[in-house]
Amino acid sequence: MTESDHVQATKTILIVEDEVDLREALESAMTVAGGFNTLTAGDGEVGLEVALAEKPDMIFLDVRIPKLDGSQVLEQIRSAGDWGERVPVSILSAQSDLSAISRAMEVGDPHTNYLTKTDWSLEQLVTHVKDVLRV
Repeated sequence: MTESDHVQATKTILIVEDEVDLREALESAMTVAGGFNTLTAGDGEVGLEVALAEKPDMIFLDVRIPKLDGSQVLEQIRSAGDWGERVPVSILSAQSDLSAISRAMEVGDPHTNYLTKTDWSLEQLVTHVKDVLRV
């Protein structure tokens, strides 16, 4: 294991996604292909709890998830002090609905970006994480 592999392995990604198949595929891609530690949640409440407790290095956040939607989770993360203000969040959604996107991005900032699920392969998402985390 090289030094860069060791640094990368210490990075943790939280995946908040209610679609089980996609959540498991993302988790596998981030762990196996990316070499990252992963945490997962199937709804916004659990996602927020995990995010605040574990303070991951990056978060994938679906917009339309049960209990708290993605924009509510993002808003609460962003108000959680220094870590919450800076943690990179990639909002993942199948939605091409502009109102859902704009609502999620209203609480966004330079550390938040929007990705349409159908436009990205798992390999591209791993590369995206490496680029964002500079590993």
